[in-house]
Amino acid sequence: MDNRPYPIFLYATDRLIPRVDVHDPQFPSLKSQRNSTFYGYQGELRADKYLRRMKLPEGAIVLHDLTINILGTDRVQIDTVILTKSVAYILEIKNIYGKLELMNQPARLKRTTGDGKVRIFDSPIIQLEHAIDALTYWLFMHDIQMPVKGAVFLASRNVEPLFPGGLPIHLVTELPSVLRKELSMPSTISAQTVEWIASALRRQEDTFHPYPVAEYFDIIHANIYTNSLCSDCFGLLLTETNRTGTCLKCGKRQWIPFIENLVDYFLIFGQSINNVECQEYLEVSRSKSTDLLSHPYFISFGRSNAVRYKLNFSMLRFNVDGKLLLPPFD
Repeated sequence: MDNRPYPIFLYATDRLIPRVDVHDPQFPSLKSQRNSTFYGYQGELRADKYLRRMKLPEGAIVLHDLTINILGTDRVQIDTVILTKSVAYILEIKNIYGKLELMNQPARLKRTTGDGKVRIFDSPIIQLEHAIDALTYWLFMHDIQMPVKGAVFLASRNVEPLFPGGLPIHLVTELPSVLRKELSMPSTISAQTVEWIASALRRQEDTFHPYPVAEYFDIIHANIYTNSLCSDCFGLLLTETNRTGTCLKCGKRQWIPFIENLVDYFLIFGQSINNVECQEYLEVSRSKSTDLLSHPYFISFGRSNAVRYKLNFSMLRFNVDGKLLLPPFD
């Protein structure tokens, strides 16, 4: 089972937040979407921990963070799907704490915290049904006869579900026992077909591309701090020379992380850059800019004096703590 990739959107928002004044009118939305992504990711990691504790059927393949596009318009996200020779099983992970109740007409999830505050979420049952329907349709369009099932798993340690019985909703601690039952079915397809499905699903393009995030959150560039951030704590870096700086948050003196700051440009400010713009953004020489833009994280396009560069999103790698890794990777 592969490790779940760190969300690029989470990294991008974590790099944008320290650059924006807390009084900016878009800051609450930025912070809210960042937190939603963070807690969702943490819940998925907890589910992965329980999934690793069990022995899956021979030849099973686990896929994370899939996007299935139906007819080129409808976009359905799937947190985790387990592909076996007998069934495709979807895990809808929810990391929501407090007392949880399902509401009808319209279908919603009501969360009440200990201090009495109420928040309404989309129904996880409806989300699960959409995911099952999307994958079922995708398999049908590829002429593959295979049952698709799934369940919602609650990952928070501080959750009190108040649901009627018989619904496909479980605590994440129940995941191994649920899967042992649900995955023990007669085979319907071959191991080669399972591998083909996994490969084809991995190639599905995610149409959610909110970069640069300053534009996505409608934050004016002039209101965003553009200098480097600390390589450790993401604090603002006070540059002392054209090579070193000191973090205003943790006090660490360090080399200026030019690559990280250039990646920030594409995630936050713009979709492409040329050599002159790179020199101005990073305040470096032409030779230094040329060297930085040759990094594997960036792709050149255009000819002669019109050459520009964009971010190679597929190359980005992060550790579990959200720190950008630089090639070569281990």
